[in-house]
Amino acid sequence: MKDAGAAAPSSADPHAGHRQAAAQAAAAEDPHAAHNHGSPAAAAAEDHSAHQAPATGEHTGHAGHSMPGMGTEAPMDGMQRHDHPNGPGNSSVAMQPTNRLNEPGTGLENVPHRALTYAQLKSLDPNPDLRPPGREIELHLTSNMERFMWSFDGKKFSDGVDPIVFYKDERVRLTMVNDSMMAHPIHLHGMFFDVVNGSGDHKPRKHTIIVKPGEKLSVDITADAVGDWAFHCHLLYHMHAGMFRIVSVLDRKPEARS
Repeated sequence: MKDAGAAAPSSADPHAGHRQAAAQAAAAEDPHAAHNHGSPAAAAAEDHSAHQAPATGEHTGHAGHSMPGMGTEAPMDGMQRHDHPNGPGNSSVAMQPTNRLNEPGTGLENVPHRALTYAQLKSLDPNPDLRPPGREIELHLTSNMERFMWSFDGKKFSDGVDPIVFYKDERVRLTMVNDSMMAHPIHLHGMFFDVVNGSGDHKPRKHTIIVKPGEKLSVDITADAVGDWAFHCHLLYHMHAGMFRIVSVLDRKPEARS
């Protein structure tokens, strides 16, 4: 009985032996030739295979947001550092956030009337505290929009987060990075934001500032009110979902231990 997979006799095709020898020679020169089978589609797929990077992280749909080096490791040049927890509470991060103080609010880009931006605002009087900030705190506005989770630094208030600590009369710079795709009006009780917008000693004074999607901005704060103060997104459904913190202004710094 003949093997069903055996080749037809060479008498049926006098050139079969030549073609088989040529194929063996080509395979010797190109180890991948046997996989191409002469198919243009297969060759095209192989040509582009180098461009198909493997997915990283647990959420393949957000592979671009979970690149190696974006956690506590050093970020790539020009990339934003993200030291906050990365979990289900923040499904995306702003890789290259920018200052958007010179942009009007959403929906005001093409209106016929003048729409002021934060970059155009100046206080009439010099700021009451002209000291440079003694330290900087960076805070990320995080979310998982599909699951309606809103937080700071990847943690909801109900997760039992520690307060943000200021010390009485210190000058602090608070830098906020909006990793979400929504604008957030961030509000601090008890103290003012001096918006760092290039106005020198006449920074506009706000108690609420809108942080646009993918934006990174800074405000200077004089911690002149001892006590515990609410700090939250003023979209109250975001606040109730977890975008809330306590700012504790302590009377003095703890003494260093010897």
